[in-house]
Amino acid sequence: MGTDERYGASMITSIVRGERTDRIMRAGHDALPVFGLLSNVDEKSIKGLIQQFVASGYLRSSSGKVSCAILDGWR
Repeated sequence: MGTDERYGASMITSIVRGERTDRIMRAGHDALPVFGLLSNVDEKSIKGLIQQFVASGYLRSSSGKVSCAILDGWR
């Protein structure tokens, strides 16, 4: 996911939880370093974190989509 790509909180949650949906697989998001990184965290908690990141200015949101950048070294 680059800085100019936008996804809803549900899509981002699915990626970091490691869900192998058709959409994720087609887009190749299962190859991202963050794929499955939070597989042991429930969906509600991850969406809460996303909301906190938006409120803190770490992520941007418009029209229900979240702009985010995957930064190297975040492991």
